[in-house]
Amino acid sequence: MNTFVYLHFAIRKVAKFMTRPGRVHHVAIAHLLRHLRCNTRTAGITYYSDISKAPVTQLLASIDAPTDFPLVMFTDSSWQDCPDTSRSTGCYLIYCQGGLVDAASFVPDPVALSSAEAEYQIAAFGVSGCEHTRQLFQELHGLDPDTPLTIPILTNSQSAMAIASSDRDTRRTRHIRRRYHYVRHQIAQGAHIILKIDGTLNISDIGTKLQDF
Repeated sequence: MNTFVYLHFAIRKVAKFMTRPGRVHHVAIAHLLRHLRCNTRTAGITYYSDISKAPVTQLLASIDAPTDFPLVMFTDSSWQDCPDTSRSTGCYLIYCQGGLVDAASFVPDPVALSSAEAEYQIAAFGVSGCEHTRQLFQELHGLDPDTPLTIPILTNSQSAMAIASSDRDTRRTRHIRRRYHYVRHQIAQGAHIILKIDGTLNISDIGTKLQDF
């Protein structure tokens, strides 16, 4: 899963049925194993000394987003895609020097009442993950832990951006758990900026839904 990040979604989904798998689950697992057997030597993660040459940097440049940040995070959520529990699948991807350093595809416990809440929840988990990456980056570069280091958050949800950028709770957002407002705090402190990216360009989609390659 470290180098085949696009398989996170499929692996998480079949893992739900480890205790009582059916025929369809065995077929899916066999398909994944065949894919790994046939593509093991083609996978890898590349880091760039010149970050301008990284595909992630070129993606950011194509949407006029800032490209001079060494760390960048993409987040996405698939709202209530679990038919059994109505929970949402989320994914965040954290890149450093153009290469992936942290990724997760998961189903958080709270049942989101809207797609905006689901996107906001995943952004909160991603921001927490960024804290570990930020501290490691600062340590490797001999920086003081209190050195400011802003990490952009790329999301395709305009509503989640509005929730994260405002201190007001409205009738539609007051039910959201307070702990997810950690995103607001971090943005207000300058630790993150939140940017819009079109859904077709959001690479964190690989962790929330099946993709055609």
